[in-house]
Amino acid sequence: MSCKILRFVVCSCLVTIGLAYATGGVMTGAGTAADPFLVADYADLKAVGVGTTYRLSSVYRVMADIDASPSATENGDSGFVPIGTNASRFTGKFHGCGHVINRLHINRPLTSYIGLFGATSGSTIDSLGLVDNTISGPSFIGGIAGRSSSSSIISNCYNTGTVSGSTNVGGIVGYNDSCTINNCNNIGRVSGYSRVGGIAGYNTYCTISNSKNTGSVAGSSNFAGGIAGENFSCIISNCNNTGSVTGISRVGGIAGYNYELPRS
Repeated sequence: MSCKILRFVVCSCLVTIGLAYATGGVMTGAGTAADPFLVADYADLKAVGVGTTYRLSSVYRVMADIDASPSATENGDSGFVPIGTNASRFTGKFHGCGHVINRLHINRPLTSYIGLFGATSGSTIDSLGLVDNTISGPSFIGGIAGRSSSSSIISNCYNTGTVSGSTNVGGIVGYNDSCTINNCNNIGRVSGYSRVGGIAGYNTYCTISNSKNTGSVAGSSNFAGGIAGENFSCIISNCNNTGSVTGISRVGGIAGYNYELPRS
């Protein structure tokens, strides 16, 4: 199956004609599956997971393409604050509904777990594109999420911008731990020192399926792969890579290093 970079249509995003919703960081909705918080602009995006109203466990639906270019000069030029941290992870649902976030900027050289989402646990993120973004940090760096864990699902998402770091760096997810990535694509540049992948930098006990990388993947040391830099006890199926992959050792078109523990 060839995965194209398109705006996705998914059943979780209902089409509502004449729907009115608030903007400017005050979202309409209750944060439930039946009545999600509606994300309409960049101010709304910055409110996701903040405070006691817009919780990390809530359900969100993106209502329009979002211009995130103001992030380039925010917070002392360090940019957007990722949604969730490794200590307090995003556990809700975020439905992109085929929309894109344009020109998201994150530059946090001293902070790990960097991406649109810093870290997730048991979450769902779907049908979302990152376009012309620049995301960088030291470790656990991904376009969609720095770390995805505990049966999280990321589907129908793509990245066209640059993602860079040191270790565990991926176009979609930096560290994919016990999760599922399906029908995701990277066409941006991904670079780092070790465990660098077009889709996931480090992939453990996970499944990556129906996904594609056409961007460049550059590792300056070991474990660089078009789909996964290092793949441990995981399944990669129906995936392909046409982008360039470079590194010093353990470099592969699909996985830089693929292995699993012996079964008892």
